[in-house]
Formats: sequence, structure tokens, C-alpha cells
Amino acid sequence: MRIVVLSDSHGAAKMLDDIIAFEKPDCFIFCGDGIGDVLKICDKYPYLYCHIVSGNCDRTDNFPLFKEFELCGKNFYITHGHHEFVKSGYMNLASRALNYETDIALYGHTHIQACDKFGDLILLNPGSAYEGNYAVVDISEDSGNVKYDLKNIKGYK
Repeated sequence: MRIVVLSDSHGAAKMLDDIIAFEKPDCFIFCGDGIGDVLKICDKYPYLYCHIVSGNCDRTDNFPLFKEFELCGKNFYITHGHHEFVKSGYMNLASRALNYETDIALYGHTHIQACDKFGDLILLNPGSAYEGNYAVVDISEDSGNVKYDLKNIKGYK
């Protein structure tokens, strides 16, 4: 399964569309701050499986602040990160994710791409989609192996 991870689009719906069209994922995950942009993508690609959380700049109560779920045998925890104070480090995020027996924790808020490991826990921030940043997570449905990469579509601002 190919998963595109996005966050912090802040009005850059075209950027999200370009990323989705380029990567052709099976699923996308949005870690907040641009829900209006994401809803446009959901309308355009209704066949895509998606998970969405709200960020500190989103003005809606229609989406949760965090979410945990399973895909391809891997447990995910997604959040924007402002409630976990990720700008001060990821210990709060790691602690919360481990409480949910998470394999992969995804977050945004800092606008900075990051990938860290905390034991077996993968912590991944796709960066700001507004700046062309995103992440791709590939999970082998046969073996359960996880590959992940931080990416950027050049030439956008």
C-alpha cells in the first residue's frame, strides 16, 4: 500500500492535487492545517482512502485532533502536533503514540520535515505541503515491511 502523508497546506490545494497526481497513492493522510484544501482533494479523488485530523489553524470541529487506526497490519497514530508540543521536541508525541501501541506516528505543525525512530516507533513529519514537502510510506502487503521517504516537489512556493 502506498500512502502519501501531507500536512500544513494553508490554502495550497493545487499543491496537494499535484502531489496526489504525481504519487498515485492508495491512501493519503493529512495531519492538519488546511482541511479546506483536503476536502477539495477528497472530492476530486473519491476512491482514495483518507485519514484527516484537525490542526491549530483549522476552524472546524468536524475532524478529530488525533486518530489511531490500522493499515496493512501497522498501527498508526496521527495528530497535528500542537497538543503534543512538537515544536519543543517529540517526547510527548512518542509517549502518547506508544500508549496506543503505535508503529508509525505522523504529525505536522513545525513545517519542517523530520524522521526519527524511538525504539521501534517511527516518527514522521512530512513538512509543509505549502512548500511542496510531503512523505511517502510504502507498506508491503505480503511481508509488512515499511519503507518511508521525505519528498519535495521542486519549484513551488
